[in-house]
Amino acid sequence: MLSAGFVKQVFSPVCWVSSRYSDILRRGIITSMSSGLFPKKVVVTEQEINLTRLHKKEKEFIAGVLRDAIFRYETFGRARAIFGIAGPSGAGKSFVAAIVRELAQSEKLPFRIETVSIDAFHFPNEYLATHEAGGVNLKEVKGRYDTYDTQLLGSELARFRSGCEVRFSVYSRKVHDPVPNLLKITEPKTLLFLEGLWLLYDRAGWDIVHGELDYVYFLDDELARLRKHTVERHIRGGRTEKDAERFYGENDMENYRLVMQTKKGADQFLSWPQG
Repeated sequence: MLSAGFVKQVFSPVCWVSSRYSDILRRGIITSMSSGLFPKKVVVTEQEINLTRLHKKEKEFIAGVLRDAIFRYETFGRARAIFGIAGPSGAGKSFVAAIVRELAQSEKLPFRIETVSIDAFHFPNEYLATHEAGGVNLKEVKGRYDTYDTQLLGSELARFRSGCEVRFSVYSRKVHDPVPNLLKITEPKTLLFLEGLWLLYDRAGWDIVHGELDYVYFLDDELARLRKHTVERHIRGGRTEKDAERFYGENDMENYRLVMQTKKGADQFLSWPQG
């Protein structure tokens, strides 16, 4: 956990909530954890993840993110809002977002909570394979800040905010490419979580994306755990262990350095409970 003097606000899973939703939260999220109704699994980009090994503090942490988001959504007073979850690879951004969505769907909230990953706005592999930056083929550095279509992402977020029906792309780890128009949102009242590394970056069009966000969490973890989780994900995605370790050293570590420099721009810092 970062020192309180350094951060804007360090997250605590014990969050205050407005009176409008406090009864829902007491009956639903808090009760569901104590009675064993916390989701047993969640699907993250087509990969099913077993949640039965999460300990109580981790469950409380994730439920606390939802409590905090509900409070802030009501405070902002907008029918549609966009909250970001930034942070380095392996921190669990998509994992937390997916569980928050599952928890929210089990409650009778008067609005929808949905999640989108910036990975859904990667340039297609066909484009990456035929373009370079700094003498390096973009497919070789996929995941770097300049391998995303930030103009498209920014315009889709603006359409969402305006109240229009939107159909977001979804990233497929089976074909390793975005699949257009899979996630349909029509509800007037929707809180959208956008998760990804570069939400607070200020180059390659990411300032446009950041400008569409109402609030940004920054999720972090110990570097050794970040490396372990990221390498494991690369292996699940089809890389050999050796190639996964190589890619982490050559690409992910540089991304980590750049992403951590953006941390100061977050509204609130999240840190996984230890022990």
